Amino acid sequence: MIPGALLLDAWRLQLSGFALRFRLSFVVSLLAAGMFVQMLGSALYWDHFIRIAIEARANWLGWPNKSGAPTDSQYGTCGACFEDVHPVQWLPPFQPIEGHLWLVRHVLAHDDVETAERDAPWHRYTRVKTPISLTYPRARLDWWFMAFREDKRVTEGVLLLVFFSLGTIGFAAYLKSSKCFRAPPLG
Repeated sequence: MIPGALLLDAWRLQLSGFALRFRLSFVVSLLAAGMFVQMLGSALYWDHFIRIAIEARANWLGWPNKSGAPTDSQYGTCGACFEDVHPVQWLPPFQPIEGHLWLVRHVLAHDDVETAERDAPWHRYTRVKTPISLTYPRARLDWWFMAFREDKRVTEGVLLLVFFSLGTIGFAAYLKSSKCFRAPPLG
């Protein structure tokens, strides 16, 4: 982020008008897209889509031979084995960003397994029905502040207020410091 901040500062000093606005809008768009992907990735518990991808891959392409895996297999998967995690790393039908978008959309809609599986991302590549009934029911949003019970609403509100306040204070400090170190105008 520091090189990016230095680049933005250099642009601010060297450019003006349309060129500056165009570059800044590009950077803001890039940051917004990055924030969207991060929120999407953190919306679900870290392994929900990985387990769904493993189950769908197995039902579509078969179970791999894990006899050469360096670690023991638990519950049919060994977690860090290439044979189990390769779908989310190497196979486009199981690309995690698209998979998380699909999964979040169906979790928010409270869709059942059949409805969710019907438009799963891997169906652009195959018409094979890939049951995901073992892993899909576990999927839920993992925003911890939404998991509080009713009697903990005050705690939730206080924590959110603290986090929002700290973020606002940090952003205000950044704005103040950037005004202090502003170079004099050229000319």
